[in-house]
Amino acid sequence: MDANRQRFWMLADAASTRDSSLDWDETRRVFRLRSHRLPNGVPGDTTVASNLADGLPVTRDAYNTWAQPSADRSQVLAGGAGEGQEVIYSADPGWSVQDLALGANGILYLLIDDGAQAALVWLDRRQRFEPHQLALGTARPDRLTTLAEGGCYLLQRDSGSLLWARGEPLPERGGITYDPATPRPMEENRDPPRIEPLNDLIIPADHQAIAIAADPSGRIGVLLWPDAGGDPVLALMQQGGLFQLLDLPGGGVPYDLALVDKDALALRHADRREALVYRVSGDQALPLGERYPVNAGLSLNRRFARELTDLPHYLAGEDEELRLRPLHPLSMPALDREGSTRVSEPFDSGQPGTVWHRIYIEAKLPPGTSAQVILSAADTPEALSSSPQAVHGFGSLAGDTPIPMGAWVGQASEIPYHQGLLDCTPETNRAGLFTVLVQTGGTRVRDLKGRYLDLQLVLSGNGHLSPEVAAVRVYGPRFAYRDHYLPALYHEELSGSEAVAEGDATGADFLGRLLGLCEGFLTPLEDKAARAYLLTNPQTAPSEALDWLGRWVGLSLEAGLPEAQKRRMLQHAGSAYRRRGTLPGLELALDIATGGKVEQGAIVVLEDFRLRRTFATILGAELSVEQDPLLQDSLPSANSYVGDTLFLGDEGRREFMSLFSEELDLFRFEERAVERFHERLANRLTVLVHRDTQVDELRLIRRVVEAEAPAHIVSRVLAAGEPLLVGLRSLVAVNTWLDEKPVPEDARLGRSLIGRKDQIRRTPSLDPRLDAGA
Repeated sequence: MDANRQRFWMLADAASTRDSSLDWDETRRVFRLRSHRLPNGVPGDTTVASNLADGLPVTRDAYNTWAQPSADRSQVLAGGAGEGQEVIYSADPGWSVQDLALGANGILYLLIDDGAQAALVWLDRRQRFEPHQLALGTARPDRLTTLAEGGCYLLQRDSGSLLWARGEPLPERGGITYDPATPRPMEENRDPPRIEPLNDLIIPADHQAIAIAADPSGRIGVLLWPDAGGDPVLALMQQGGLFQLLDLPGGGVPYDLALVDKDALALRHADRREALVYRVSGDQALPLGERYPVNAGLSLNRRFARELTDLPHYLAGEDEELRLRPLHPLSMPALDREGSTRVSEPFDSGQPGTVWHRIYIEAKLPPGTSAQVILSAADTPEALSSSPQAVHGFGSLAGDTPIPMGAWVGQASEIPYHQGLLDCTPETNRAGLFTVLVQTGGTRVRDLKGRYLDLQLVLSGNGHLSPEVAAVRVYGPRFAYRDHYLPALYHEELSGSEAVAEGDATGADFLGRLLGLCEGFLTPLEDKAARAYLLTNPQTAPSEALDWLGRWVGLSLEAGLPEAQKRRMLQHAGSAYRRRGTLPGLELALDIATGGKVEQGAIVVLEDFRLRRTFATILGAELSVEQDPLLQDSLPSANSYVGDTLFLGDEGRREFMSLFSEELDLFRFEERAVERFHERLANRLTVLVHRDTQVDELRLIRRVVEAEAPAHIVSRVLAAGEPLLVGLRSLVAVNTWLDEKPVPEDARLGRSLIGRKDQIRRTPSLDPRLDAGA
């Protein structure tokens, strides 16, 4: 093995490449072909698209019923619960409904206009208050979208200005009247309906706003048309951030949009029976390969239903048979047939005249797909552009020109004891590690020489399948068996212009490449032998050797532990032994065994003597701060007077304190008994875990505590039902575990406790035939 051999990487991340027409999957960390489902490039008729953008809006509720304005926009009709439609709102004479959307709190927002001014109507589908109308003054918005946290955004398309509608009317009090002498709050409604301007969205002077949409995560999207033609633009605002402008490639004139999932958006185009879906990646909007068909009928002239979900719906059908349908993709993707990317900077071997040695790629190559690695080398970076290219192929390549083809290697990586970067199982000639000797084509001597190396990756597919490449590695300089182990008689004699002349390869060159087949097999074995010390490294040792490695250091690994936790236990075995018998040592052992749950706060290790301030408060005894090692202060007393908050849960669920209930009742007023009780807190340890901890993990925690706690310490593991342990460990952000507040859900018989988390509430319904969800 040549100790001077270097490894050069490509595709550590997308930033390491340039001139890329490939799609970088950040989650799986592979390059693949981009989707090709784009508009057909025809500029499109803006008149037709404008008419469709001004079509009747529709909104949807959780029951899949819907509401839309009547044909003359004087009423709002609801349907979906039965045959025909029901009137749920009638505008005053002269007013028309411009847009509508159902909000998160059961409020249907209606944007109405009388030709001179606009107004916003709060229409409560839970019937808590009468319809409330608020004039918008000089503003004339004509589009709205509701927000997950309540309220809505109003868009004035001609000016691009944005307004924020907030607040709600007070619920009706059912005929309750108050005596004039009864004091009332100065502000009866602390959150009244109001309109505020937003300055986050700045429409470019040469663009026109067309549509607006929102999703449950807080994203806001505004579709823009350029005045002078060209591709449309999306103004996208993430939650709490400013708008960013994204180009929407492919041409065409979209007239409506909906936000899909957490990073995608769907567009409707005129005269297309499908929606085009883009994925937002950084500052780009890239088309997805799936086809999202839109069924025939009136749906071709409809906008997306306004709703706060990740799955858009559209209204389809004819007249009395209108139904909402979800937007689902077909399974057949449409991808680019070819794409390429190039390293951002050429590789520098540091040695002029370097003979480049071998290529390894980690790739998945489905049938009908292929990858090519194109290399060029020169002694100066400027000469790379004019240097001949050496093409190397992998997978299924069609063509008459023969090129060196890579061979599949039955191991995850050529790097000693590396697990590979692909997230799929190796498959012969389809997925895994491939290798080929670096060589040019059609010259007498086929070595590729030069200090600097430029690398280009080209992927090809059949339009429906894409190759995936996780890494490309190139080695140099070459370690040639012919030059190292054979007499000079067998060495190459041609050089200079004779070596690069076209023609059949010389015998010496053929012999060198033939011996390269043996070298490609033996060199990885030599590398493993040279790096055998990695077998004792917990991060690189084979999974089947972890138990054997643990016995080296006297560590018995649990049989059911995941591999990652076994490696972590081995890695921290030394520090765990040094801390064994201490509180930090026990916390470290539990943290390793449970995958970091001590650090996350899901497991709390508590020395019982630290409870003495809490019990002193309960028993009525005084405890000076000077005697408390947790607090270094001059306060005369550290007693806490927070009453029931010292307990976990309600009066009937004093979980932790109930362990001491007998002593608390017996010794409440006996000073000596209090002292003896405090003495009982010494040399005791309590480990608190989640009540919903799995049985197997709870047993593991108990075994770890029993093994790691000192012999003179009495330990116990308890399941706690409350996320905040008030009074037990009171240093917030240091040793107090705070959990997120649970989200209220609908109450369910036999499962929910009234007053604890779940609520009885009415789900709003647009169609009154469902009786507002009752």
